[in-house]
Amino acid sequence: MNTEKIKKYLNHIGGEMVVCENDCLGISGGNEDNHTNGIVPRGMFLDGPETDGPGVIVVGINPGKSSKTERKVYKSAMSEGKPLYPELWKKENQKTKKKFSYHKRIEGLLGTSPARPIFWTDLVKCETAPARKKAGKKSPPAITFKACMNEFFRRELAAISPDWPIIAAGQEVYKFLTSMYPDRTIFGIYHPGAVKMDKNAKKFYAKGHRILQNAIKRFKLGQAVWLPGYEEP
Repeated sequence: MNTEKIKKYLNHIGGEMVVCENDCLGISGGNEDNHTNGIVPRGMFLDGPETDGPGVIVVGINPGKSSKTERKVYKSAMSEGKPLYPELWKKENQKTKKKFSYHKRIEGLLGTSPARPIFWTDLVKCETAPARKKAGKKSPPAITFKACMNEFFRRELAAISPDWPIIAAGQEVYKFLTSMYPDRTIFGIYHPGAVKMDKNAKKFYAKGHRILQNAIKRFKLGQAVWLPGYEEP
């Protein structure tokens, strides 16, 4: 499917996502109070060139804490009744993408040749509630994963051809996706945030671009591999 058609469908889903008011457990962003404070569901957009060929899907677990700048922009848009998606929301997220190592590091693994579209998304669209983080739990509870994935993620994936391989950022995401989508090609990688704490993750991001790019060329539909433990033939 042409990326222009994919984008049109994803824009429709994104329009529903940013105004979602499902008051799910363990998150900030999915209710009216959070929306008026500029905390909105986010993290999903299609980037890169338009093409008829396959791109890549990058899946994280859920967005990190939104910055004061992000909240200010969204809060202002909400109060003025402006649409948050796709124009404003995508513009702000592309600005953000340039600043954060999450996107930079994964783009470094993918390389620029050939140039390909990248669909960035998360299993859960809202950031984890501060109280849950204080309790030592970085991710939302399982019931929230189920609700949000049924509402948005499943529909996103259904819109994109299976010949787009999935890059799963982190072991938790990799386990989720391989159990739920055995017919998709999935490559698990360390979450970019692990580079600061794990020397093996740092080593992988320094040299993993060749492994990932070769795997994308070599692996067939329905195959899955955790790349940090993969030895090339």
